[in-house]
Formats: sequence, C-alpha cells, structure tokens
Amino acid sequence: MADPRVVTLLQGLNRIVIAEFGADRSSVVPDDQLDRPVTLTNQRYLESLANNGGLQPGASQAQVWAALTEAVAVYADRMAAGGPRPETPGENEPSKRPEDRQTFEVALSRLHARSATPRLVQRGFPPDWVTALGEFPPPVLYPDQLTASTIVAEITEQTERDDEAEVLTELIAAGYGARGATAAHMLLASAPGYSTLPEDLQEEVVQDVARELEGGFASPTGYVPETHPELAGDVTNDPVLRGKVAVAWANHIAAERIEEHHDDLRQEEKAAVLRMTANQRPARSRPAQPESVHDVIRGIDAELRELIGAEQTMWRGEIGDYGLKRDQRISSGHTMFRVRPDDALLSRLTSSDAGGRLDPEEVAGLQQAIKQTVVICAKWAHPNAYNLQQHVWATAFDPRFRAMERAVVSALADNEHNTIVDRRFPPALADQLRTPEPPGVFDQPLRTPAPPSADEEYAPAAQGFAEAVYGDEPEALIRRMAREGLPDMGMAAGEVLVAGSAISPEDRQAAAWVLGEKINDGFDALPARLEEWKSTSVLPAAALSREYGEELGRMAERLVHDYARDPDLLQQDVAAAEAKTAAAIEAQRGSMPEIYLHDRLLPGMDRAQLRPRPTAPSTAPAVTRTSAPGQSGPSGLAR
Repeated sequence: MADPRVVTLLQGLNRIVIAEFGADRSSVVPDDQLDRPVTLTNQRYLESLANNGGLQPGASQAQVWAALTEAVAVYADRMAAGGPRPETPGENEPSKRPEDRQTFEVALSRLHARSATPRLVQRGFPPDWVTALGEFPPPVLYPDQLTASTIVAEITEQTERDDEAEVLTELIAAGYGARGATAAHMLLASAPGYSTLPEDLQEEVVQDVARELEGGFASPTGYVPETHPELAGDVTNDPVLRGKVAVAWANHIAAERIEEHHDDLRQEEKAAVLRMTANQRPARSRPAQPESVHDVIRGIDAELRELIGAEQTMWRGEIGDYGLKRDQRISSGHTMFRVRPDDALLSRLTSSDAGGRLDPEEVAGLQQAIKQTVVICAKWAHPNAYNLQQHVWATAFDPRFRAMERAVVSALADNEHNTIVDRRFPPALADQLRTPEPPGVFDQPLRTPAPPSADEEYAPAAQGFAEAVYGDEPEALIRRMAREGLPDMGMAAGEVLVAGSAISPEDRQAAAWVLGEKINDGFDALPARLEEWKSTSVLPAAALSREYGEELGRMAERLVHDYARDPDLLQQDVAAAEAKTAAAIEAQRGSMPEIYLHDRLLPGMDRAQLRPRPTAPSTAPAVTRTSAPGQSGPSGLAR
C-alpha cells in the first residue's frame, strides 16, 4: 500500500502539472489512484521527500529528480482532453487508447517533462525541498524522445513557428488521446485544399493523418514519399530519421486524402454546374409530325436549345436556298438557314411526304441531315445578352475559336441525335432515325457500321476532352460548352474544372479563365495536328483526334491540381495570359472595334456587368492564341 504522504505529494504534483494548462483541466485518473501509474521504485525515492523534505540514505538527488520527472510525464500524459473528468473513467484508461497513440503520446509527455519538471518544482514545492533537491540534472534523451523531438521540430518548421517549446506545449495541452489529432491539425493548416473541404471531411483527414503520424512513430514501415528520396534509410535504428519520415509520410497521406475528397466533391460540384433544366423537364406527349421543312428545322432548334439551356438564337427563322458559304453569311450578319441539297431530304420527315418505311440510304442521309441541322442551330444558339454583332466580331477577328466550336457542336449533334428525334417525331419515324450507340474508334465491330458522325475529325476531340474532364456524364459538359457564346466555350469548361476543387474559392474564377484560355489554345492547334496525322499516321483521324482531346482534358485536370498545390503558379499563368492579351490588343487595335476589345480582350474586366451568365460570372475575358501547332501534345496546355 502506498505511503499516504507520497500519495499526497503525487496529488499535489498532479495539480501543479495540470494547472499550467488551465484551472478547468483534470486528469483521466481519479485523485485516489494517482499513485498507480508511478512505479514503486520511484515512490520509494519520493518517500523521504514527502516525509521530511529531505533525502533518505540511498536516494541520490539524481534519482529523486528522475522520479519526479517520470511522475510529471505520467500526469501530463493523463491530462484529460478538456472539461471535467468523465463519470466513467474506465472509458479513458490508458489500456483503451490505441497502442500507437499511447506510445506517441507517452514520448511527447516525457519530452515535455524534461523541461517542465524543474520549472514546476521551483514554482510549487517548499523552498527547503527545492534546496534539498539541488540542481536539476537533465535526464537521458532516449530514442523515442529524440523521435518525438524531431517530429516537434518538423511541425515547427512546417508551420513557420519560432519556438519548438510552444508547439510541444500545444500538443501536451490537447490532452489524453488528442495529441495526434492536434499534430495533424498543425500539419494540415497549410496543406493545399484542406481549408476548402467541408468540416466533416476535414475531420476525416485529421484522423487519417493522426493515425499515420502515430503509426510512423510507433510502428514505422519505412515507406518514404517519392518527393523525399533523401529520407530513405534505416528508420528502425535512426530515431531522427524515423521522426522525419513519420512527418513526411503523414503529409503525403494528407495530400492523397485531400485530393480524393476533392475529386469526389468535384464530381458532385460538376454535376451541379452541369445540371440542366432538360433533366428536370416533365414528360410530354410527342408532337404531331411536322408539316414542312421549316417546321422540322424550327422543332429541332427549339428542342436543342431546351436541351443545352440556351435562352436565345441568332436564327431569325428564315429559310432560303443554299448560296453563300456559312462563314460569308456570318461575317456579313446573315443568319438565314440555307437548305443544302442534302437538307432537302428533310422533306421526307413531313406529313406530306411521309411514306412508311425509309430505305437504308434515306435513313443514313436523314440522320446526317438532322445532325447538320443541329450543328447550325447550335452555332446560332446563345445565352442572353450575347448578340449577333458580338458573334460576327468573334468569328471575324478571333478565328482561334472556330476549331473548338466545330468540335463541340459536332459532338453535340452526335450525342443528342437520338434524344431530339425521340422528342420531335412520331415513334414509327423516330425508331428508324435513331442511331446505335457508337463503338470505340479502335474496336468498331465488323458487322454493325458506326453511325454517321456530324464530323469525323473534330467531334472525337471534343468527346475525348469531355470524357477526361467529366467521365460520369461527358454529354453534360458538351451541352454546357455549347450553350455559351463562341468566345466562352473554353471558359465554361474551365468553370466545370475548378468546381469543388482544392483551389481557394477566391482564386477559382481566375483559374477558370486561365484554363479556358489554355483549352482554347489546345483546340486551336487541332487543325494543324489533323493535317500532320494525315501524312504521318496510318491510324484513323477519329482515333487520333479523340486521343488528342483526352490528353487535353487530362492536362487541364493536372493543372487544376497544380494550381491548388501552388497558388503562385496560378498567378504566374494569369500574369502571362494578361501580358499576351495586352499584346494582342495592341496588335489588333485599329482593325478591331474598340467595344470588342474591351468586351472580349481586356484583362481583368469584370464582364459580369456586360453579360450576365447562367452560372457564376467570370472576371476575366477570352484572349488570343498562344501556342504554335504541331507539338507532341495539346499545345495550349504545354508547360
């Protein structure tokens, strides 16, 4: 049975230890059991001090100091995380603490006791006791304490603190069972993307990082992040290396978990950004069979704009004979729908010319005619406040947008063909006009021909890009891009890319703009690549175009992660894009209307005042081409 005076001494010591951290703090060990964590040997060393304030024969000053230091470590370790002691102490007994966590926290507490013990004795013991104890001999720094000290030093450096003792005190103050999580909080404070996670996901990351840190301390695996090859070595026998590796691996796991959570959130946010009213439309009866070609085109246009969410169209509803090329019509402000010879097949869809079954040649021709009609209607569809004059300027003075427009609207025509024919034509006719799901470009079946594409060269690039950016529903991204005005398609993709990302909310608009510019440049290089492939590759252009689009999307995704990890990189890219914009303005000043320069090219312009957008307004405009075609990958994103 413990000496009552020793118990009293230990109770007083416990109060002194805890008082440093606040009057409301307590121990997880009841007062009448505070002797139990202290070894009998150390209790014997403390007996003479407790009985008469002196030292009994056979107990040196060093031994008593060691006993006091161990007791301080024990009571610091068992300080409750906060508030009153739980009513059921058993739930907080050391045996209930995970082994790795216990090992880590005990080492921290012993490290704390090395500096705290002489201070606490000086503050709380009677003067004659202090005199009898003499000068404090610093205890041996054992390997576990050296590892704990290294971890504290690494946290201090990473958090840009000045005082390791301050960091150690905060960890001890966290209390029993909470020190690993507190260390994780410190490490995560500066982790890119952590602060933008919801609180529940932040807590998940904290717990994951805490487990890795505690495990790296107590049960090191030797795993070293690829970013720290200099840390490879024998962590079992090198306590300093063990601490460095534990922190490095915890940081590595933190980055992985944050990225995983943001990837999940981005899918949700992308879905929210891409959600269209078309997905929420109530079921309706099929319309009657159209009576004229004009009705066919008007019905396709209305259905398309509802699908993509475009509020307006530049088409004035006129139909004429096919004459001028489309570029000539657009540049002169004409938006009359010119019916080409192939489009005359559309008359077969009218009630006056409907004649039961269509022969295969008619079906193929009608499918292509419908897709080409969708292409033209999509080029003329636009959001509110974007007008024909702006489109004329963009087409005439910014030819770099044309490749993206061609790719996006052609992919849109392929994707939405079946939906449009199902909703605009009677079932017997729609069933004949539907196209099968397109097979992969490399593995087309031999017996079932691929459905005709609106554009075999450009559409696959947009399809591949959308698949890489939003694999869950790439068609939704194509719709989102198609509903924008010509200069804003890339920006629309940029907005989807940054949605829910680890990029700070205040930087997301700038990131979306820069990404949009790089995407514009990537598509602008596509025509030259297509010409190159025709002379250098035996693979079909559709396959190479799709691969090109996929790489463009993957590179854009990588940039999102790069911008989240390194905000300075984002600012560098913004500055570079603005510099190119300024040069483009000067180069085109005099040949381009000033209003277009300010509406489309002036860097930093708040375009929300000029053109309200269905989603969050952008703060930066579209700019000029940046890359030379013919590089090995999508040149717009080449770093």
